[in-house]
Amino acid sequence: LFWGVAALIPAFAVFFVFFLPDFIKIRFPLLLMAIIAGIINSYCEELFWRGLTMKTTVKYKKAVIISSVIGFGLWHVTLATISGLKLPGGVYLFCVGLFLLGILWQFIAYKMNNLIFVTLAHVLVSITVYTTLIYQNWQ
Repeated sequence: LFWGVAALIPAFAVFFVFFLPDFIKIRFPLLLMAIIAGIINSYCEELFWRGLTMKTTVKYKKAVIISSVIGFGLWHVTLATISGLKLPGGVYLFCVGLFLLGILWQFIAYKMNNLIFVTLAHVLVSITVYTTLIYQNWQ
C-alpha cells in the first residue's frame, strides 16, 4: 500500500499545481476529451513501457528497465519539440519531471510486481496535464 500511495503523490502534485488554478475556466467537453484520452493513452503506455519489464527474464531485467525508463522519458520529451507549445511548468520542468516519473513508476511497478497503482497515477497525471496543456494552448 505504501508504494501505491507513493505512485499517486505526483498525480496530486500535478493536480494542485497545474490543473486546479484553471479548473473553474475549463469547459466540460475539454475535460471529457482529456479524461477519455488520459485513460486510453496511459493504460496503453503502461502496458508498453512497464508491462514489458514485468515479463522479462532476470538475465535481461536491468537492461530492459533502463531502456524502459529512457524510452518513456524520450517519448514524452517529443512534446517539447513542438514550436510555440506552452508546457505546464515550462520545458525544463516538464522534461525532467517526466524522466523522474518514469523512474518512480518503474521502481514502484517493480516493487509491487503489478501495474495497478502506476497506471492509475499515470491516468490522473495525463488527465490533468492534457486538460491544462490544451486549455493553455488553444483557448
